[in-house]
Amino acid sequence: MAQRSRPRQTRANQTAMDPNVKRKQPPPKRVKRERIIEGTPESEALRGGLPDLLLPNLRVLIIGINPGVWSAARGHHYAAGVELGWQTDMSCGQYGIGFTNSVARTTRGQMDLDKSEIEDGVARLRQLIQEYQPAIAAFNGKGVSEIFFKRQFSRKVTTLGLQQETIGETRLYIMPSTSPRGATRPRWQDKLPFFRELAALAKPAIKADEGDSVALPAQPTTVTVKAEPTEASEPAKPK
Repeated sequence: MAQRSRPRQTRANQTAMDPNVKRKQPPPKRVKRERIIEGTPESEALRGGLPDLLLPNLRVLIIGINPGVWSAARGHHYAAGVELGWQTDMSCGQYGIGFTNSVARTTRGQMDLDKSEIEDGVARLRQLIQEYQPAIAAFNGKGVSEIFFKRQFSRKVTTLGLQQETIGETRLYIMPSTSPRGATRPRWQDKLPFFRELAALAKPAIKADEGDSVALPAQPTTVTVKAEPTEASEPAKPK
C-alpha cells in the first residue's frame, strides 16, 4: 500500500498550533469624531431648526431654500462662514428685511433635500406672503424659485430680477444665490448689481411722508409658522 504523505508543517501552521505564540491582533477601528459647530454637535444642529424672522410692513422678505448646519447651530440666518451672526439678521429687521425658508428642515446641503419637500414648501411660502404682504419677496437663488413658479404660476424661470407676477400687492424678485458655490455668479461683484436693483425697488415701497425710515420694533421678533398639511394647488393646469 502507498503511504499517505504527511502534511507539510509550515511556520504559519506551527504558530497557529502553538498556544504560547502571541498572535497579531487586528488594529482597532477608528471612531469617527462628530463635527462640533459653534459648540453644538452636528447631529444636534441637524435636528434643530431656524425660526423665521418676520415683521409687519416688511420692505423685503428674503426666501432661502432651507437652513444649513452653521445657521442652525448659530441660530441666525446666513451665518455660515461669517462672524457677524446675530448682528446680521437682527439688524436687518430694523430696516424692514425679513428671512424665511422654503423648507424648514436643516441639512448639510440642499442636495440632501427631496424634491417633494421643496414642492410642499410652496403652500407655506404662499401663506406667509399673503399673511405678511411684504413689498417684495426675494428668492435667494434660481433653484429655490423654480419649483415655486412652476407650481404657483405653471411656468419656468428664465431670467433673474423682477418678475411679472405678484401675490396680492407683493412683487416677486429672483436673486442669484448668495452662496459662493454658485456656478454662474460665484463672485460678490457679480451679485452686487442685483442687490442694488433690489434696494432701489424696495425704497419706493415706503410712503413718501414717512421719509426713509420704517416704524419697526427695536428688536424684531422671530416666529415659526408651521405649514398646514395641505397640498399646493396650481391655478392653471394640474401637474
